[in-house]
Order: sequence, then C-alpha cells, then structure tokens
Amino acid sequence: MSESFSEKAINAIIPAPLIHVARRSRLAYMLKMLFVIGYGYFETFCYLLRKRGIKAAWTFLGVKLFTPVGPGGAGFFWFAFGGFIRRHPLLYSFPRQVELEISTECTKKCIHCEHTWWKPESQPRKRLSYEQVIRVLKQFPNLRWVSLVGEGGSFEHPDMLRLLKYVKGREMMCYMVDHMSDWTDETVKAVVENDMDGISISLDAGSRETYEKLKVGCDFKNVKRNIRKLVEEKKKRKSPIPEMMFTFIAMKRNVHEIPDYVNFIASLGTRKEFGAGSRVGVVRLLAFKQILHLQIDDIPKEITDEALRRAKKNDLFVNFTGTNVREALPESTCCMAWMEPYIFMEGFISQCCAVFISNNRDFIRKYSLGNVFEKDFKEYWNSKPYRTLRYLINKPDKPIPIQCAGCRIFNTLPREKKHGIINTHTGDVMSLKEFYHECMGENMKWRYKDIIKGL
Repeated sequence: MSESFSEKAINAIIPAPLIHVARRSRLAYMLKMLFVIGYGYFETFCYLLRKRGIKAAWTFLGVKLFTPVGPGGAGFFWFAFGGFIRRHPLLYSFPRQVELEISTECTKKCIHCEHTWWKPESQPRKRLSYEQVIRVLKQFPNLRWVSLVGEGGSFEHPDMLRLLKYVKGREMMCYMVDHMSDWTDETVKAVVENDMDGISISLDAGSRETYEKLKVGCDFKNVKRNIRKLVEEKKKRKSPIPEMMFTFIAMKRNVHEIPDYVNFIASLGTRKEFGAGSRVGVVRLLAFKQILHLQIDDIPKEITDEALRRAKKNDLFVNFTGTNVREALPESTCCMAWMEPYIFMEGFISQCCAVFISNNRDFIRKYSLGNVFEKDFKEYWNSKPYRTLRYLINKPDKPIPIQCAGCRIFNTLPREKKHGIINTHTGDVMSLKEFYHECMGENMKWRYKDIIKGL
C-alpha cells in the first residue's frame, strides 16, 4: 500500500478531529480510546435518563452518535454518512449545533490570545445581553448542542449561569470554554447542579511559573483549587458531567512541559472522575503576525512519546491534534466543520470556528455569511453565498470559498494555486496572487509571503 493511498484512506475514513491522533498515537490507541469513551457514555446516558428524563438522554445519545462535529465529531455519523454528506452537502437541511460568542470582554492578557493584540477599532469589547443570546438560539429550533464561548472565559459573562439554565431547560447539551481562575464555590455547585455537559479548561502549562507568564492575570493556585472542587462536587452528587477536557496550546515557551502537564492533570483526579469523554488535548498554537515568535512547526516526537507513556501510566488519554506544517494538514476535501456555524459576538456568521483566533476580524466581517441580528439565520443558510460555500467546500476540482481560504485545519493551498478563490457573494473567481494583493487580511499574509514570491 503506497503512502499516498494510505493518506487518502485516512482522510476518507477517519474523522478530521482524529486524523492527527491516528498518525501520532497509532490507530490501535485511537480505537481503544473511542471504545473506552463510548462504553463510559452508557453511565452518562443512564444518569440523564434517571435525572432529566428520556428527552435529555435521547439528546445526549443523538449528539454522541450522530452529531458530526463538536462533541460528536468522532461519532457513528461520520463513519456511516460522512462521505455521502461531503459529496452532497446541500442535502443537510439545517444545523443542529452552533457555537455562539457571547462576549469579547476579558480581564486577562494571555500572551498568545488575539484579544490581547486587538486594535480598539478592530473589535469592540462588549457582551451580548441575555435577551440577545436567547434571540439567536431561537433561530435554531432543533438545536441539540450549543457551545457558549467568548474571548476569555465563558464565565466572565455575568449571566452565564442564567444562560446555562435556559439551555438546559430546552434539554440541549451545553459546552463551554473557561480558564476557571475566577470561579467561586457557588459557580462550581451551579455547574454540576444544572448538568452542564462539558467544559474545556484552558491551562497551557504544568507549572505555576510557566502558567502565569503565559496566562497573565490568571491564578494557577485558584485553577487547581477549582478543578479539585469540581471533581469533588461531581462525586458528591454522583454526576458524570460535566466531562472535563484539559487544553494545552503548544508553543516555544511551554512545549517542554507537555509530559509534566500530563502528570499535573493526573494529580487533580482520575479519568473516571473527570468524565467519560475526558481527555488531555494538546493543540498547536494558531499563530498570527504578532505572536509568530511563539510558534513551533510541530511537537518533537520524543516529547509526544514521553507524554503518551505517562498518560498510559496514569490511565489518561492524550490527543495531539493539528500541526503548523501545511503539507501535513488533511486535504481540503474532508471538511464537515461547516455543519456547525460560529456566530461572532456582533452577530456575524462564520461557516465554522476554524477562522477563529487569527486576529483577522475585519476580513471575517467583510466576507461573513450574514448577521443574525439583521435577518433570521435560516434566510442566510438558504442564501446563494451560503449554498455556494457548502457546495464547493469539499470539491477538489473547484475554487476555494473565500471564507475558507488559508484554513489552518485543512490544507487549502493546492486548490488555491490551481483553481483560485471564489467570492461566494459575487461569484467572482480570483487567482491566489490576486487574492493576496486585493482581499487577503494583513494577518493572513505572513503565511503566503514566500508562496506569492514563487508564483
């Protein structure tokens, strides 16, 4: 079997979120992880059935099995229907999952976050009101899963617990991203009491010294305390949720700490205590011009091997996802991320979250697919620009939609060079060189500078 054929098989069969896991950790490791997590979800299903009833339990099962992105991104749906939906995307009637940015206010100054580097005119610092969030969510009548996120921790929004109660009142699954530095005992209790389904905890370091240099304004001691409090509260209430994921953004200043980070997570609790879907997620830094000095192309193999060894010893799962080596990214023909729209704080619609953390918001706004505060999302979903994007996104012999150009999850460059980039609003197709000089955001150009010289 040739290498190229193997790569095509991986791209065609394995869900995109797991492609790098399969490459780095071996297929057997990935399959074991999926089996163990899937088996553990039976306990969560039974818990929800007892406490919240058949609708909540059925929603959980549906998300984990049939939602092709987000918390179901490695589910049965991908293996059973992924290829068909990629070939016939217009048959997918309407999103049942969404990410909503509820705030761009943040009191922290993490050195690798775009929020720290925003110019005042590029993005106002404000938050959606409770009523605005509800207005957006009501545009998605059959939502199964929602992620309430922000530039900063989700819980920096003062109405976060109120919003959680609303989402769970509709029996939707609710995930959030937070640093947990500012949580109180009341926050911990409310999160478990209201059955928040999952939380991705931004940590990025295994030592206090490194943590507080990277995440300026966060308190390492508070984070440890709050994670342990959350574990204890779950045990006290005999609740398997929220499932806890621990995120580590790898960069020059912390990559050496990845194995110690695994030990640090193990010191906070066990995999069972963290929840069935718990895992340590190591992702590469999504760099932009102001933080290029922090970027690494990839994580050295000796570090990944040692981290996996320690994870096995501590009965944890570690996923290494993504790379800054463009040629190692999956082909731009296996994307299903467009099934989960990302709504920016001002209401602008993006096809997914892959354009996030790029410090390129002027470009995103200019070519957004609409604004949910101006028209109902359904009108945009059925509009020509959105339908054009969905139709073209996985076509290998067609131009790349302008909203997807420069994607850092998939390698769009071969198609950009050969077939160009299409403005889905006008239908105009431009060459990569024209796109670079006429449309490309300033914080995208660094990735193309050498390529343009060679054209």
